[in-house]
Amino acid sequence: MYKYFIYLIFLLFPRGNYSQIDYILGGGYNIRKFLFVSEDNTTITSSFVSKKCSKYLQLFTTALLEKEIWALEMLDATSGVQSGILKGNVINLGAYDECVNINAHTRLGEVYGKYCRVELKTQSPAEKKRLGLDVLLNRVTLYTPISSMAVCVPDACSEKDVEGLFRAMRMIPVVKEGACKTQYTKPPLDYKGKALLFFLGACVLLTVVSTVIDCVHRYNGKASSHFVVMAFSTLNNAKKIFQVRYGGNEVYCLDGIKAISTAMIIWGHVYYYNCRYPISNALQLPKEMEGLSGTLSYFASSTVETFLFISGAFVSYGVISDARKGLKFNIRTFYLNRILRLTPCLAITVLIYTFLFEQVVYGPTIDLWCDMEIMRCRQYWWSTLLYIQNYWNILSMCFSNGWYLAVDMQLYVLSPILIVALLKSPRLSVILASFFAFCCLVASFTITWILEMEMLSLSYLRDYFALTHTRGAPWFIGFIVGYLLSIGLDGKGKVLSKRTIAICWSAWFFAIIVQIVSMFYISTVLGVCFENTFRKLAWVYVLAWTAYSCHFGYGGHLNTFLSLPIFQIFSRLAYSSYLMHGFLILTLKGSMRSAIHFTHFELIVQTCGFWLLAQFVALLFNLTIESPITILLTRSVKKKKE
Repeated sequence: MYKYFIYLIFLLFPRGNYSQIDYILGGGYNIRKFLFVSEDNTTITSSFVSKKCSKYLQLFTTALLEKEIWALEMLDATSGVQSGILKGNVINLGAYDECVNINAHTRLGEVYGKYCRVELKTQSPAEKKRLGLDVLLNRVTLYTPISSMAVCVPDACSEKDVEGLFRAMRMIPVVKEGACKTQYTKPPLDYKGKALLFFLGACVLLTVVSTVIDCVHRYNGKASSHFVVMAFSTLNNAKKIFQVRYGGNEVYCLDGIKAISTAMIIWGHVYYYNCRYPISNALQLPKEMEGLSGTLSYFASSTVETFLFISGAFVSYGVISDARKGLKFNIRTFYLNRILRLTPCLAITVLIYTFLFEQVVYGPTIDLWCDMEIMRCRQYWWSTLLYIQNYWNILSMCFSNGWYLAVDMQLYVLSPILIVALLKSPRLSVILASFFAFCCLVASFTITWILEMEMLSLSYLRDYFALTHTRGAPWFIGFIVGYLLSIGLDGKGKVLSKRTIAICWSAWFFAIIVQIVSMFYISTVLGVCFENTFRKLAWVYVLAWTAYSCHFGYGGHLNTFLSLPIFQIFSRLAYSSYLMHGFLILTLKGSMRSAIHFTHFELIVQTCGFWLLAQFVALLFNLTIESPITILLTRSVKKKKE
């Protein structure tokens, strides 16, 4: 009998707590006294847990000693002592499914297994240092729990009871809300979720029916006249997605940049979310991130500047292009087109996060991020749809990946100031855009320096990361470049000398080197200042010269690659892919059952898988929701005007 309790001692104590284990085995601490029941059936645990929980723990002890299957499963589902703790393997998730599937008939009634993930805090800085956990805390990630384990208890025990069990053993436990689960914890689908499913199902059904009708009409040589059929027809919408254009005045290299940047976003988020979830070799992360793959994942953070640059370039380029076609700038149409382009799909994404997310993801780590995402969307969905979440609730954003949309929309709202100037005096517009970009760079440097920011610190996330006045410089520079690209629309683009081209390409290579070198100096305040201003300015120059040189024939093989026709297809799927890829990643991570072993190959494989899945989901999303809804809303607005 005593061997069970020796096993429980090693089961419930992390390897680092040797002094506590020695104390218990020496007789100074009896595990039965605090967890179970004495031989005279008197409950000893009442000072640490509730009476109800104490009774069920007594029942569990008796059943365990009698080797009943449900009690053995409960014991088996609880975390054991894992290997590799000194390498950062301090999170043991136990056996989640084995625990929550326990259902036994006992003398006290039905007993169900309750799975609880308990975070264990070390008791002193000296203990942290001895175990190497101070390194883990400071160098791995800001959010990863420092040591946690899973315990399976009868469902009669609450979160407070579980904390009491660990406090009885002189540990400092934290059981977060949502960290304890049973097979009945998952909430049923409410009427709002059912309504959303009905809407999504109706869109799919309309798509299928409209496609069949369109196919029949095409087979009979007739044109489908009804606008609803054409809006939902897969043949019609797929043609727009897969159609490849050649020639004309399009800046095809931007399609390549956009498609590659979308893949880099997925790569960066795969690395980011993996670092937020249990890793068995967490202390090796700093070394792992020094390699080539780690460097490339670091560059993924530059994709925000890339998309802001492209957005600004498209605005000015599009305005000049319309003006040369004789179209007048209408600010109401300008805003309305942008809202209809972004908001419907964003709204559906927010609804999916709010009402369907918890139905598709369910596991021991859902409380690490997914529960928080659901709660934030239920509270702040409106700020996301109003594009103000990056200022109103910056630390609790719904659809946290969508902060870029808020920055982009806010700059879009301000852009008519530059557009009006551009149509009247291009030189004045360039001066204004340059001034705004300069102000953003000064704001970035000043705020970073005054607040002495560290990368990924609370101050960094709150006062810099998602704010328009600190991230807007690439958009304004892109606006200027878009105007320069539009000069070639009349075939009178300025011809650059060979010397100028050589200087520009030399600066381009130097800017690339700056990207690589800067990552080794972000541990200091001055390095972070450089990162937030000059390094990103250098990256914007890389984008600017790439776009300019490729568009005017100085790009060579780079232009050939970036202008590949396939990039046009992926660039059209970029928005849907951007909206849905985070949902796909979190669905996997929130359902994980054990810690992963961090290797770049593992994450590259994940990235490729998520990228392919994101393109497939984006295609379905575009064909059934994005394109049809945009067509219908645009038609309704035009009809109302008429």
